[in-house]
Amino acid sequence: RDFYDDSIFNFDRQVRALVDVLIENGQYEHTVLVIYTDHAQAFLTQKPIPLLIHFPGGAFAGQVAANTQNLDLAPTLLDYLGMPVPDWMEGSSLLQPVDPSRLIIAGGTYNADLLSTGFFAISEDSRKPPFYQFSYLTAVQCRNTYRINLTSLTMEGGEVPGTVEPCPGVQPAASGQIREQAGGWLRARGFDLPAGW
Repeated sequence: RDFYDDSIFNFDRQVRALVDVLIENGQYEHTVLVIYTDHAQAFLTQKPIPLLIHFPGGAFAGQVAANTQNLDLAPTLLDYLGMPVPDWMEGSSLLQPVDPSRLIIAGGTYNADLLSTGFFAISEDSRKPPFYQFSYLTAVQCRNTYRINLTSLTMEGGEVPGTVEPCPGVQPAASGQIREQAGGWLRARGFDLPAGW
């Protein structure tokens, strides 16, 4: 854990150094700076991760309480630039009101092997229908998190740790509705749902 904490402090120092250079060169207020990560410690997808965006002149300063996802970055930047968001692009611009009760889904696997090169790979045996490399889905709505095991088709629920209330006054969906929405998410991406879904 100390190594992980040290990495965070080092990253903070590097960001500070970058911001200092941008300020010194008069570019800070002409730069969109985005700081994010793709997963929490230990590759977890059901914990909050940082997302910080600096817009020139402090535009849009504030906090977004609703759950966000990395898929929101491109639509947000295109919106800021006044460019249209392509129909195929997923995510929502964070410069517009975001539905706080939207379901955020991420796929994951238990089948990744660490190679001697330091990279992860999924064996060919693990890439088979109906879900190929995916072993589970994580679905997050408001403070609730759900893990759907794609092998056993079981679902467990819990609460996202360390979050503020992202959906004040919203009644989260029942677990059956979450499973139905997750199934629709899979079908929309070309997956065939097995019997018993």
